[in-house]
Formats: sequence, C-alpha cells, structure tokens
Amino acid sequence: MKKSLKLALISASIVGAIILVVVLIITQGGKPSSQAGNNQKISQKRNFQSEVVVDDVRFKLVNVRDLGNVLKGKDAPYLRIADLKSSGHFLEVTVSVQNIGTKAQPFWFLSDIVDGEGRDFNTAWKGESWVPQKQKCYGRLSPTSPAKICKKIFELPNDSTGLKLKIEVRNEKGFLDLGI
Repeated sequence: MKKSLKLALISASIVGAIILVVVLIITQGGKPSSQAGNNQKISQKRNFQSEVVVDDVRFKLVNVRDLGNVLKGKDAPYLRIADLKSSGHFLEVTVSVQNIGTKAQPFWFLSDIVDGEGRDFNTAWKGESWVPQKQKCYGRLSPTSPAKICKKIFELPNDSTGLKLKIEVRNEKGFLDLGI
C-alpha cells in the first residue's frame, strides 16, 4: 500500500509539472521572455486608434502584431521557403486604405517605420513572402472603391519605441502613429 501511495504522489507531481509548463508556454506564446515583453507592450495598445489623410487617401491603423524573431517558412502563403530570422523582431502592420477624394489615386505606398529616436526602418523585403498577394500595399485606388486592407512586415530592433509608419501618396507624405 505504501508503494502505491508513493507512485500516485509521483504521478500527480509529474502531471502538475506538465500542466505548469503548458500554461507557461501558452501565456508567453512559446516565445523567449524578451519577446513576451514586446508582445505585452503591443497588446496594451490594442485599442489605440490612429488615422491620417494624405492627398485624399485615408489611412487607418487596423492592427499591429509582433511576429517574434522568426518567420517560419512553412507559414508563407505561397512559397515553401527557409525560416527568416532577426536579431530583433518582426512587426506586422495592418492598415485600411481608402480614396476619399473624387479622382483615382494611382500611386501610394507605406514606406518605412520611424522610431522615437529618428531611426528609419525599411520593410523587411524578404518578409513580403509572408503577406498574401491581395493584402499587399499598393494598387490603384478609385474614389468609389471600398477600403483596402493591406499588410506590411517590418524588421525592428527590440528597443524601438515611438513608432510611426511613413506614408507616401504621389509627392505628399504623412505619418500614422502605431501607438507603441
């Protein structure tokens, strides 16, 4: 009887440890603790709203998501490619774009992210493989068209804050505050 009691206690301890590990992985998204800090910073700003109009085109922030420091090749929508790794982290920015004027807008794009220190970060061009074609940030905008939802992926250092998305429509520029 003593032997079966010991076995039951050991089994219960092992099951409890496994449950604890699973809970920790789920709450940190399976990322190292430094990435968990970035996710927490971004999730605190989920209700942040930002909008800017540049040359009759309205840009509205939809979502900002920290993708961690590895983009898994198996997650790319069209190609099976190697994982893309960063010494910092990848940030996915989703924006709603709509022509609110009366003329077609043939040229617009989301260019760079600028941080609070004035550092300029380009799109992670290799990261574009993870954005579905219909969500790429370009194309003609007719005045009667519904808003287009587009995504861009940027590679940023972990210490970047005060982020703003640089927007260009023809020769006019504007900034969309990302709230982080």
